[in-house]
Amino acid sequence: MKRILILCAFIISTIVCAAQNPLINWTYEVQRIDSKNVRVIFTGRMDFGYHSYSITPSNSQTDIISVKTKDCSLKGALREEGKFVEENGKLCCYNEMKLIQDISVSGKHPSYSGTIACFVCAGQLCKPENWSFAIKLQ
Repeated sequence: MKRILILCAFIISTIVCAAQNPLINWTYEVQRIDSKNVRVIFTGRMDFGYHSYSITPSNSQTDIISVKTKDCSLKGALREEGKFVEENGKLCCYNEMKLIQDISVSGKHPSYSGTIACFVCAGQLCKPENWSFAIKLQ
């Protein structure tokens, strides 16, 4: 009986730990375009067998939310790069996707923060994921 309880505890702890690991890992880089403009490129790498969705159409399941800027302003719309395929009427991306935002710098301490909200799916099973960022644009 004790072995069964230990085995159950191990299985539950493994499931809980696995559920907390992100299925898409985000990184970013800041590219200086000129003295007043920068480009932030977010790269999301999905675990093997998983996909996420395009930022288009406007009601997509992938977006940057809760955006805050200081001493700068967003220049143009968020755009994306990646190899997208249509599945069930939605644009899906496997392996890697990039979200790109151009920003116009106007002050001494520019910063850009927010949260990338997306769904990561394998087949019909999807998990919502959020990744918060705070970037100093100096």
